[in-house]
Amino acid sequence: MSYDIQLVAYSPGTDTVLGVLPEPLSWSASVVLNADGALTVKYSELAENGDLAARGLNAGLDIALKVNWVGGPTDWVEPDGCRYLLVGDDYDKSDPALVHTLTLPSWSWLLNKICDLNTGALAGSKSKNAGMRLFSATSDAGDVCKKMLDEHDARTGPAVPILRDSWTTTKDSGGNNWAKKLGKATDGRAFPAGQPLHEKLDALTKNGLCDWITRGRGLRIYNPSTASADLSATVHLRYGDDLTDAPSSTSQADRVARLLVKGDGKHKVTVKDPSVPEYYGRWEGMIDSAGVKNDDDLEDAGNAALDDRNRIKGQYVRTLTMSGTWLPFRDYNVGDWITAPGATGDERLRIMQITITRDEQGGLSGNLTLGDRFTNADLALAGRVTAITGGSTGVLGNGSTINPPVVDTRQPAAPTGLAVTGELYINPFGEHRVRGRFSWDPVSTATDGTDLDVSRYELLGQPQTTPASEWRTMGATSRNVPAL
Repeated sequence: MSYDIQLVAYSPGTDTVLGVLPEPLSWSASVVLNADGALTVKYSELAENGDLAARGLNAGLDIALKVNWVGGPTDWVEPDGCRYLLVGDDYDKSDPALVHTLTLPSWSWLLNKICDLNTGALAGSKSKNAGMRLFSATSDAGDVCKKMLDEHDARTGPAVPILRDSWTTTKDSGGNNWAKKLGKATDGRAFPAGQPLHEKLDALTKNGLCDWITRGRGLRIYNPSTASADLSATVHLRYGDDLTDAPSSTSQADRVARLLVKGDGKHKVTVKDPSVPEYYGRWEGMIDSAGVKNDDDLEDAGNAALDDRNRIKGQYVRTLTMSGTWLPFRDYNVGDWITAPGATGDERLRIMQITITRDEQGGLSGNLTLGDRFTNADLALAGRVTAITGGSTGVLGNGSTINPPVVDTRQPAAPTGLAVTGELYINPFGEHRVRGRFSWDPVSTATDGTDLDVSRYELLGQPQTTPASEWRTMGATSRNVPAL
């Protein structure tokens, strides 16, 4: 089987190829549904085309991930979401290997640099949305994004090079008419002044108005779920062949049976979900939606909150063998539906994230995050209701949920049973190196003896110098696995 991945460097903001980066020490790349992915590359100036890695932030650099599953020299394909731009360059001038660690978010990160600066379009002081940018209820995702990009292009100076020729105010990137409008409130939906386009797009996505991803330097926006393929009848990932392990995590901590949605003044509605088990009684919650006077909007917001809260949320990370029947980017992409082991057996699951890594020996590894949404702290909290309250005020206003989550300030107990083994190898520059394997006993309690769930471990090292050097991070586990 022929399957390989390479890194291709581009002149910043263009499609002009500078060259291939054929000798990375290592790299790791992620592609995420409706969110920014990231690429981290370790590359030596002494390696072939090392001058590209050493260009620096002022010169700029874009890198694309390209996949070849045919084998020919012209068969390299750049999957959607696989163009990244340089924003960080870490290096040590005293390092004889002249290694640069490059940090590159995906191309969509640039949407953070396009802001709503049209102060002349803000609602007046007599409006209940005073000082905010109002879009009519009949607007769609294409209207909002095009307006923001057109206004940005019209301002003085070079525009952010985001291509958007695949969609219009009437058609999505798939050529379909926009299926959903911003909302049924007659005065439309208001967004904060100065808000970046990325935040607006996040709010639109989490309100169920669109999905999006990048293709090369282009932003592609679709009606929800229309750009994804349902491959669950054919693509079936199995242990041993396609997967090596399959940790699962589920939670019902956010569930409520009755939710009070409080609007402006005396406006309030109560929404209920009879499907929530009540063996611990009736669970209740409240959302404060200050500024909203429309009961229909409050009810919609409450039902959206119940829908968000009352799913038993699962995160399923599946480690890939990278040698099985089904391979990422060739057979499936982010957003597609496949069949894979879930919490209790094989399930139809959506691919939320693909992560691929090449290690120092040139070996490829990867994992998938599957489910209908993320539940970890970094991704789950950006749910639909949060998007409405933080991203726009057409449904929930500027309110926030009552009883914010309590911050756990406990410290985990120190790990015990540390075991270390070493393996000698020679790197691509002919230098002898040692790879360490570390394991320890799992930590399940805090320093006060109470039970504690550990999300990950970090390994720190201290060079033996005089005077003593600072401790440095040598690695980290991606989840609660006591080995590195």
